[in-house]
Amino acid sequence: FAAGASKTSETYPAIRYLLSSLGDRHSFLMPPAQSTEFTTGAVQNPPPDVKALPDRIGYINVPGYSGAEMRSMQAYTRRAHELLVAMAPSVACGWVVDLRANTGGNMWPMLGGLKPFLGDAGLGAFEGRSGKSPAWVAGQGIFVDPPATLNALEKSWVAVLTGPRTA
Repeated sequence: FAAGASKTSETYPAIRYLLSSLGDRHSFLMPPAQSTEFTTGAVQNPPPDVKALPDRIGYINVPGYSGAEMRSMQAYTRRAHELLVAMAPSVACGWVVDLRANTGGNMWPMLGGLKPFLGDAGLGAFEGRSGKSPAWVAGQGIFVDPPATLNALEKSWVAVLTGPRTA
């Protein structure tokens, strides 16, 4: 596929083919312009949608997040907390966390925004050649703690919706 390529961009079809052959639905090629957006905070990420449903049920729709610039990740996390603070008094029966349209991306700001529900429990780990790493937790590396007024959410009933697009 890349035979005779004289520019890096001419190898992209071959690279995309190889990555799709992995079948992991996770790996992808990020060209230079997209990589620059990702690292500089230029990507526009919509905040979670937080609202009250009938019967005093809370709802939070968490879209995918793209980007790795710290201030942007922190702003996203803080905004999620602000939205939860505003809605929490209207919720008494539990929460729906909707990930059906979440296509993935950088999990850290998304988990940081959901930290009030997740607390400090270990959520997973990465495994390399030498074995597993220490467990990671919500909010790790974001350095934004949820307001104390959200502490009760860790004991809330939560239903998580996933779908074919959930990464």
